[in-house]
Amino acid sequence: MRIAILGSRGIPAIIGGFETLAEQVGTRLAARGHEVTVYCERNLYPGRRAETYRGVNLVFMPALPTKSMEALSYDLRCACHALFRNFDLLYMLADNTSVSLVLPRLLGQRIVINTDGLEWQRSKWPWPGKIFLKFNEWLAVRLTRHLVVDARAMGLYFQRRYGRETTYITNGTEIIRSKDPGLVRNLGLEPGRYLAVVCRLEPENSVETIIGEFRKTDTDLKLAIAGGANYRSRYVRRLTEMSRDDSRVLFLGVLPDWDILRELRVQAVAYIHGHQVGGTNPSLVEAMGAGNIILALRNPFNCEVAGEAAIYWTPRPGDLAGKILRVAGDPEAFRPLGGQARRRAAEAFSWDDIASKTETYFRSVLGER
Repeated sequence: MRIAILGSRGIPAIIGGFETLAEQVGTRLAARGHEVTVYCERNLYPGRRAETYRGVNLVFMPALPTKSMEALSYDLRCACHALFRNFDLLYMLADNTSVSLVLPRLLGQRIVINTDGLEWQRSKWPWPGKIFLKFNEWLAVRLTRHLVVDARAMGLYFQRRYGRETTYITNGTEIIRSKDPGLVRNLGLEPGRYLAVVCRLEPENSVETIIGEFRKTDTDLKLAIAGGANYRSRYVRRLTEMSRDDSRVLFLGVLPDWDILRELRVQAVAYIHGHQVGGTNPSLVEAMGAGNIILALRNPFNCEVAGEAAIYWTPRPGDLAGKILRVAGDPEAFRPLGGQARRRAAEAFSWDDIASKTETYFRSVLGER
């Protein structure tokens, strides 16, 4: 099969869950003899750019450097470029810019869309952006019958909202183990003496709630927050202001070095997950792969992913603070949850299995008349 993967920012992955998916699935499909091309955003890979990565062809395309037009301009250019490459199938990651696929669809191109989460629900978007994103979701179900969801709860949404069947192929993780514990000291942290948060700094990831609840505790652990925002953000400024007088809260920014991010996860006492929207979040499954004690916001998506291998909290004032104190007071009592999470990751979120399911699904798509 000749497969093009669009919608990610590129590989090797330096940010984001879809970038990790493109790398992990794309390289495995290439190793199985398929011709795979991943489109990459040019400005994220400065200097000399490789033409291939672990058997995957790379195509670098520009994007307009503005918040409102970056993704659309980039995906439009990628989709137009793909028209002239004779691909058997286009695999678009996220339905946020489905409008970019109109021309390929009109010209008979086979398209599979991984729908991602409900992006239009995020409060960071002004109402014109929400309308645009909702329109693209509506358009996706009309451009193709081949819709992939990474959580069964998302499949129920598309069935109820649009009467459309979807195919469930989740996100994955590797089993993550420590290689150099000392790397976290370069971040101002001591192994086993901090709680970790890994996410984009956006309201839907509950970072403000997590910081507020942590500040209610008297624990001597630190709260290490890894992640940033794509653009200058009032929300990020508010987070830093509310934490200014608490030296226990550390903002680490984006950590593109996988070795450091690996150790940040593995050496944490626990991982706090506050994502409110979306399907199977990569940060959560990676925390499971690292064997973390997980404190996750209770909602259908997070409960589906972590099952009984997590401690769940609600936005009710004091709830998360109480659970933080319980874990900080006796982490060894909760350590078996980390082992349970790692076993669940190996059984349900293996990249090898996900690549096999994706390959089988693509073959079925191309086998249809």
